[in-house]
Amino acid sequence: MDTTKEDREYKQDSGAEYVPPTSAEVRAILHKMGLTGEMAGELVACSSRQIRRYTAEGRDKSSMPYAILYTLAHKHSGCALTPKNWRNELVIQPKDAADLIGVKW
Repeated sequence: MDTTKEDREYKQDSGAEYVPPTSAEVRAILHKMGLTGEMAGELVACSSRQIRRYTAEGRDKSSMPYAILYTLAHKHSGCALTPKNWRNELVIQPKDAADLIGVKW
């Protein structure tokens, strides 16, 4: 289940270190990086099927672990992300994710 903006803000305010990206955010990240699910899987040493689980909605969805997000960002663009501020460091804005809702990978 995707978290709402309020849930993410609460978790960040309550000291939670990592709030995983929503499905729409994962799709936006891949889109901005110009990666297919298969290409992303190769970068982080997992299957394209697992990447599809990170982009899925509903019961088939999986949350992307911090290690996968960090590895993807670092190997693709050399940026280092912190668990708590990755959204600001990666510069993925909510409007980008909203534009990609419904995109199938």
